[in-house]
Amino acid sequence: MSSFDMFVLRRDLRWMFPLLFLGGVLSNMCKVKFEQQHICAVRGSSVVILCSFYNSDRKTLNRFSWGHVKPNQTKARLISGSKFRKVVEQFEFVGDGDQNCSLKIQQVEPKYAGKYFLRVANSKTRCINRSLMLIVVDLKILLFSSNEDGTIKEGDSVTLSCTNSCDGDNPSSVFTWFKNGEPINEGKVLDFRNISFANSGNYSCSLKTQRGTTSGIRRV
Repeated sequence: MSSFDMFVLRRDLRWMFPLLFLGGVLSNMCKVKFEQQHICAVRGSSVVILCSFYNSDRKTLNRFSWGHVKPNQTKARLISGSKFRKVVEQFEFVGDGDQNCSLKIQQVEPKYAGKYFLRVANSKTRCINRSLMLIVVDLKILLFSSNEDGTIKEGDSVTLSCTNSCDGDNPSSVFTWFKNGEPINEGKVLDFRNISFANSGNYSCSLKTQRGTTSGIRRV
């Protein structure tokens, strides 16, 4: 072999070894995907964080777990995972341990807001983690009166409107209205065209499909 051939061989080997190493790393890649990067949930509702992952070397993947970091904090806590359905009450791993890594949160509270992430517990698998943010809001009741000063007297026109800030500019929520704790109507608003003493009471609203999402009380 000539000196020129030896030079070419050494040059090719210098390029080959890094590529082989990189190929070995990439062959063990794990990719996590969330259907949404930001989720808005109403207090008291249940929400499922849809998650899927791909692992090129499935033999090395033996356990993964969900973590949560509260707003304005840096310390994470373990909440659920593939080897244990529940670590913290209200958090449940609902994936299949294969490609579905979804997490269900029941009866959402403001303390559950923050960042959520999936952690692969295996040193041989390099997982590209993704995180998402959960925002928790309350249903609110707005009152509109025909009186400019906002007072209500018999004969006035009064409108109660239930709002869900998660809807943004595209209202899609369906609400159930309650008077003194009893369901009375469905829809976004309650209209009183000629309000009377018979209409007085404590009004609240909730998402029709999730009764645990009751708003605060509005006294009329």
